[in-house]
Amino acid sequence: MLLIRYGPMNNPNPGYPYMSDFIEFESLQPNQYVKISGKYMPEKACFLAVEVVVEPADGEDKYEALLQEVQPDTRVVKLLGQTITLPDHLKIQDLNDSEVGIEHLKAGTMVKIKGHYRPDSGFKADKVKVKETLEFNIEELQGRVQRVDEENKQLYVNGVPIKINHKSILLKL
Repeated sequence: MLLIRYGPMNNPNPGYPYMSDFIEFESLQPNQYVKISGKYMPEKACFLAVEVVVEPADGEDKYEALLQEVQPDTRVVKLLGQTITLPDHLKIQDLNDSEVGIEHLKAGTMVKIKGHYRPDSGFKADKVKVKETLEFNIEELQGRVQRVDEENKQLYVNGVPIKINHKSILLKL
């Protein structure tokens, strides 16, 4: 595969990274804020990263993924292998930005959940928005790196093990 990068003067897409933005796995450190795109692999209980971007923190942690499980009676959802209890007061927005109840959520629905992750207490959701569910969905998560496992080429972000392989693209903004 040939990647062509443009310089600042002739870059048709200014948001697209330059060659100098590529980083090695060894550059990833705990506490860095990252945005990761890829696919969750339930059979391996890990997230396979297609792209990892180290970027400035925006104050929120995020999951954008397919729901694996929904328990409306206990307000528990599972995605990316993580179990999250949604607070009673939490508003859930559908595709039209209308407020809906948890019974609107089903396994296989694509959602974006924003909140804050703490290693001792897990993910605390502040917002849930239903996204368009396609035949093939790219899932994302954003948050701080908790741990880097150099031996197995894995990171841990928001409690999710992230597998990096030879096809993963690592960038720094």
